[in-house]
Amino acid sequence: MAKKRVTKQVVKKKKWVKITSPKFLGEKELGESYVEDPNNSIGKTITSNLMKVTGDIKTQNCAVKFGIVEVKDDILRTRIMRYSFLPASIKRLVRRRMNRVDDSLVVRTKDNVLIRIKPMLLTHGKTSKAVEYSLRANLKQELIKVVNKTNCEELFSAVIKNRVQMDLKNKLNPIHPVRTVIIRELGEENHHAAKESVVGKIKVSKKATVKISEKKEVKVEAKIEAKGETKVETKVEAKLEEKKEVKPTEAKVETKVEAKLKEKKEVKPTETKPEVKAEKPKKVAAKKAEPKKVSDKSVAKPKKASKKEE
Repeated sequence: MAKKRVTKQVVKKKKWVKITSPKFLGEKELGESYVEDPNNSIGKTITSNLMKVTGDIKTQNCAVKFGIVEVKDDILRTRIMRYSFLPASIKRLVRRRMNRVDDSLVVRTKDNVLIRIKPMLLTHGKTSKAVEYSLRANLKQELIKVVNKTNCEELFSAVIKNRVQMDLKNKLNPIHPVRTVIIRELGEENHHAAKESVVGKIKVSKKATVKISEKKEVKVEAKIEAKGETKVETKVEAKLEEKKEVKPTEAKVETKVEAKLKEKKEVKPTETKPEVKAEKPKKVAAKKAEPKKVSDKSVAKPKKASKKEE
């Protein structure tokens, strides 16, 4: 008889391992993972609401994505990979009678990391396209300058604490009153073929850098500078001469109207006066004839009395 083979099942024990946030966020606990070997979880990602990390209710509209990097003392350490503003909260912010300015650019940080930034800007009141172009161009240039000077972690911490947004708002307010500046998305760019944005000259006319209330004045000044002072003077003189020539024609028209009015005044008295005089005496004569009838009745009464006497 052949002996029966006995197979032993090897049960691998699993354990709960904590996941913590980076140092600049206070190494707070993000969650736990049930794994056999903590090293197998390296490279995995976890997303969380920013309010759970910072403890500030003002950041509940933001989500953060972390990536597990290393294991120390059975604790999974992470690094920040992406910051994003929730789409539902953006819809609440955008209202009527304001303009929304969006942009997307790829910038390299001080520690040589390509980052994709998607800023958004909301204005107070409606603006023209020239002002929108100026706001977008200046926003792009200011962002590139900030990112090139900072490290990746420092940039994320500045955006989470709302420092970058406030600085951009203060710099763009002189162009046009800005309601809010939001970073819709901030994260590492994995697509290597993406074009990197570089600081450059902003080609904006003087019309775009001035508020809406001063647009008309700026347009007039730009035209005078382009055409020259001599040409403008000749045009103004020509217009004045045309106006002077037009004035005598207006005077002639006035004289014709006055002549017609005088003719009407002469015709009115001949037609109206005789009709009024003829009607008045007829009415007066009719009223005077009525009392004579009353006098006849008074004379008839004594005749009746004379018959009785007879």
